[in-house]
Amino acid sequence: MTEVLAVLKDKPGAGITVKRVQLPELGDYDVLVKPVACGICGSDLKTYDWHSYRQPALLKAMPVILGHEVAGHVVQVGARVTRFKPLDRVLTEPVLSCGACRLCEEGRTQICESRKVLGYETQGGMAQMAVLPAASLIKLPSSISFIDAPLLEILATAVHAIERVGLVAGQPCAVVGPGPLGIMLMQALRAAGAWPVAVYGTERSRPRLELAKRLGADEIGLSDEATITRDEGRFECAFEVAGRPEALLAAARLTRRGGSVVFGSGFDQVPEGLKLNAHLKNREVNLVTTTGHPRTAWDRALSLVVSGKVRIDGLVDLQVPLADADKAFQAAYTRESFKTVIICNPE
Repeated sequence: MTEVLAVLKDKPGAGITVKRVQLPELGDYDVLVKPVACGICGSDLKTYDWHSYRQPALLKAMPVILGHEVAGHVVQVGARVTRFKPLDRVLTEPVLSCGACRLCEEGRTQICESRKVLGYETQGGMAQMAVLPAASLIKLPSSISFIDAPLLEILATAVHAIERVGLVAGQPCAVVGPGPLGIMLMQALRAAGAWPVAVYGTERSRPRLELAKRLGADEIGLSDEATITRDEGRFECAFEVAGRPEALLAAARLTRRGGSVVFGSGFDQVPEGLKLNAHLKNREVNLVTTTGHPRTAWDRALSLVVSGKVRIDGLVDLQVPLADADKAFQAAYTRESFKTVIICNPE
């Protein structure tokens, strides 16, 4: 059997392992992919630092190859695969759903109770070669580079977050958190006709706020007490995508009466100072949650990029060879980079 270099989570605790592993046999419904680039996102970092809510699934799956933002070429297809052929350019859809439950039938595959996520609950593609289910692949247009392609999964997540609140055209909207998801969300809101669109971040995030401004944000500001107090109740929708409880509180305060606050990242702690009556119920503010994306969100994300309404080019600011993946994770974890991509096979 063929051995390939891969990035693994193979033991409890913080960190990753880069080593050679056996490539599994190609099943009838599998595709052999030669990854070119694989992004590191916030969920990968929770695997990296052994976050408590990741541990139960990881303990079942380990050793597991990381990587769910994978872009590359098809090398070979299984006997029952008809949608792909060798040399096709592909990108991974990380959620594998059952396809038969009530939620899947409703098109809400991202919350299928039997779902599994590439690179976390089942084998991912951060490797020299990867055997992946054909159901996890999407064709990648030639106009989008392999380096930029990992950002499409984040854009699909942003598109779905907007869909969760409905019509935003002509409405003032805020984004709390100027990371990759926040930048994609800001652009998608602008493309959907929202106005004005403001992006808030911490003092540490000033370079990212400036990036948001260059990419089309109408306003940028710090998410400090003075600014949030000044802008309290200004926005029809406020999206929390910073991954911190205090950001959700800020989003709730920014939302006007009858509007919607969207919880878009992931944490279990209730924000200190959040008052359910004063901030939500008494003002009939909708608390909306969103997770991942259905398959349909990919089509809209691809359309936004191909049409030029959303820019993903130039946002990857760190490319690291597969063999040095630990350095890449360290840079992403400490926020030395905006978007880090592992180069599995240089083009």
